[in-house]
Amino acid sequence: VLPPAVAGERAAYFRAISRSEAEWPLVEAVCRVVVDGEGRVSNCGLAIGGVAPTPLRLSAVESLLVGSSLDDETLSSAATAAADGANPLPETGYKVQLVAATVREVLERVRG
Repeated sequence: VLPPAVAGERAAYFRAISRSEAEWPLVEAVCRVVVDGEGRVSNCGLAIGGVAPTPLRLSAVESLLVGSSLDDETLSSAATAAADGANPLPETGYKVQLVAATVREVLERVRG
């Protein structure tokens, strides 16, 4: 059972796939934010999947978002930060760009 939503709570999920709807995602992201009355993020949870054996929580990106508004500049900074420090295997290096694009998309969806 999930707790009831709080005022200002928004959530979104996005997955990058290569072909069909039923395909396993190449990269996926999920985000939950609480936006205060001034339009600033007061709480954030952000994770990505498809880039490691288990989903990865992006704590540094969450910290970047808390206290910020979800404007284009913030979303771009968050997407870049999500891909920073990625250490993919040689055959999956393309996923670094997918991480940035997927995080940007999920943040745009949560922004509304």
